[in-house]
Amino acid sequence: MRVGKVKEGIKYLLQSILACRARYSDRDRLVFIPHHGMAVNDKYNIMNWRSDNALTLARYILDNGKCRHKIITIAVTSDDDLELLNDYVKTRYPDRRVEFMRFLGDISKKDRWRFYRVLTESSHVFSSITYRLRPFSKSSYATYVDLGYFPMPFKNDIFSKSDPLYMGLDNFDENDLDYYICNSELAIRLIMPSMRLDYGRYLNLGNCRNDYLISDDYPYDVRKELELKVSYPVKKIVLYTPTHRDYEEALTAEASRQLLGYEMDLASLGDNLRNNGVLIVCKLHPKQNRAVIERVLPEGIVIHEANNRYGLSELMKASDALLTDYTSGYYDYLLLDKPVIFNFYDIDRYKNSRGFTFTPIESVCAGTIVKSAEELGQALMEIEENKLKYSEMRRFVKNLVFTYSDTKSTYRIFERFLSTIS
Repeated sequence: MRVGKVKEGIKYLLQSILACRARYSDRDRLVFIPHHGMAVNDKYNIMNWRSDNALTLARYILDNGKCRHKIITIAVTSDDDLELLNDYVKTRYPDRRVEFMRFLGDISKKDRWRFYRVLTESSHVFSSITYRLRPFSKSSYATYVDLGYFPMPFKNDIFSKSDPLYMGLDNFDENDLDYYICNSELAIRLIMPSMRLDYGRYLNLGNCRNDYLISDDYPYDVRKELELKVSYPVKKIVLYTPTHRDYEEALTAEASRQLLGYEMDLASLGDNLRNNGVLIVCKLHPKQNRAVIERVLPEGIVIHEANNRYGLSELMKASDALLTDYTSGYYDYLLLDKPVIFNFYDIDRYKNSRGFTFTPIESVCAGTIVKSAEELGQALMEIEENKLKYSEMRRFVKNLVFTYSDTKSTYRIFERFLSTIS
């Protein structure tokens, strides 16, 4: 008991010192913190930035010569190669001060407190998900902005405290951030209950990373790299983005299942994919328990391996259709106006376990819904029919989710928070 009180006392003393330090700081830094899971698992950083909102904003500032008097501080993981990152920015931005600070992943207490110290020197902190950084970010000296990491929740993230899957969202309160960036009025209403912030703290400005999705910049190199993963000519690339299952987290490899969810003849599926020139590229969720997924796959199905060159946004642009289930990435994909297939092989169990923001969820699913191996196989061969059939519904749902369908979200956010100091 006494040791615990001593530790709490030391922690309080350090926090007090840092808070006092913040009072007299020159505030000469802008801090950018990417999404923890994506940075650790998907290797998102200043070189691989298009799928993260905070990194996209940092790149916008650097590429356009904004805020030259500010030090650009970017949070990185314990595994990031600092020498590589530093060489990159020195070559690309020789006249800018860019610093990388370890904050994400398995870092030491020394690195964590070093990052907290940097926060006291910051005028603005931009993150891709809410981090509890009190008392450093919420004060009269700094503005803390959560740029968001999804357009709008697809599944339910709100539970009672008695629920075994309770998300612990009551840990967040108005002291944790000043503003939360959203994509539409509907998105604001759906996110508000989980973030516990007053309505005035939500700003409908759009997600930075979606500027790339809508832009004319096409990842030809990524497309070519994907096509070379199979021995046959590829006509269609289907991006598969399954979400994690709470009820799979405690399972082991002994309880394995097939990647697509069904017990099916993979050899026959592989033949159909080859004969029709279809390639399925699976981008697993960072929280997915990979141990329960069988890795014996036909040639036409490959699992994306994280790298420093590209991520989910490039995969979306390079693909011709999306195969998904209960992930909010579906909403992002609507900006591309490409066909979607919903793989609802365990929808009843998922509905009872996590639930959805809409009931029935099918009301916002602008694409073919499949619940069997046979239906899935047929849907993969009817992508063009899907594209035409659900065109109007895709447009309708997109307009619900996104107020803006342009390439100016990053510009709007910059103008709202940083234009006066640029």
